[in-house]
Amino acid sequence: MTKPETRECWTMMVTSPGPPSVLRWQRGLIAEPTESDVIIRQHAVGLNYHDVYVRSGVYRTMPFPGVPGIEAVGTIEWVGSRVENVSVGDRVGYITGSYGAYTTRRSFPAEWVVPIPDEISFDVAAAALLKGITADMLLTRSQKVAAGSVVVVHAAAGGVGQILTQMARLCGATVIAAAGSTAKADLLHALGCEHVTVYSDGLLGKIVADVSGGTGADIVFDGVGAATFDQSLDCLKSFGQLALFGQASGPVAPIAPARLAAKSLSVWRPIVFHHASELTRYRCSAQRLFEAISSRALTVADPATFPLSEAAAAHDLLEQGATTGSTVLTA
Repeated sequence: MTKPETRECWTMMVTSPGPPSVLRWQRGLIAEPTESDVIIRQHAVGLNYHDVYVRSGVYRTMPFPGVPGIEAVGTIEWVGSRVENVSVGDRVGYITGSYGAYTTRRSFPAEWVVPIPDEISFDVAAAALLKGITADMLLTRSQKVAAGSVVVVHAAAGGVGQILTQMARLCGATVIAAAGSTAKADLLHALGCEHVTVYSDGLLGKIVADVSGGTGADIVFDGVGAATFDQSLDCLKSFGQLALFGQASGPVAPIAPARLAAKSLSVWRPIVFHHASELTRYRCSAQRLFEAISSRALTVADPATFPLSEAAAAHDLLEQGATTGSTVLTA
């Protein structure tokens, strides 16, 4: 097997859990590639709240020391002898539950990369890939979202929220979007959301009742967690479903099953990596996402950008809730 010319790279390392300052920029080597791998020169790395959980130790899913990051996009610069699906020069992206994306170059299994259309910039692709696959999972696996459904999306101005809100509307659902500020609400109106509320107004329940004719929402998509969980349950109709897919405000306390009995509710805690571990679903989700962006059916704004070497500053802003939409780390 022809060896790559160099295995050198720069990575953002975390030696122990802690605040953003534990992120350390250092020179390193990519893993020795196999005949089934590619080497990717990465151009942009998606920033996700998952990265914060891992860095801080809330999620104990990455051994320390380790390189965080679960998605990136770039250009293939080397292919193993058994690789057939891609070639040198191809634009690709990936998501991974095995971490390691905070780097300038890496080896990666070829079958798990997905193509990025030429008309989509690397920054937009990195901003959208994991968040779009998450939204696709929520919509295709909930079995609740269809034409006429009433859905609530919490933190709708965030990276996942913007994509999820638009994709739900493309399914024919009536979407009630909740946001943390007037500025974020204005952004959602600009994306075409008709029903938008700001948390501080305390009007979410009233809007859900008005829109649904008093019955409640079919499904609530909640990536916020502790701060919105009770409100999410209250918004649901009988036999409604709460999709709890994140915990930006902290984990939800244990609840008694009897609490769900009042309206025969269900709570779903989906994990995107379980969805994406099925190769066909993963590829189809990415294809649907990029086709929607290419056709302009889905709007993904240019993300905020930070150099990968300044990931600590980006983490700090994300934890403060000072970001709107997506942020990527440019390598």
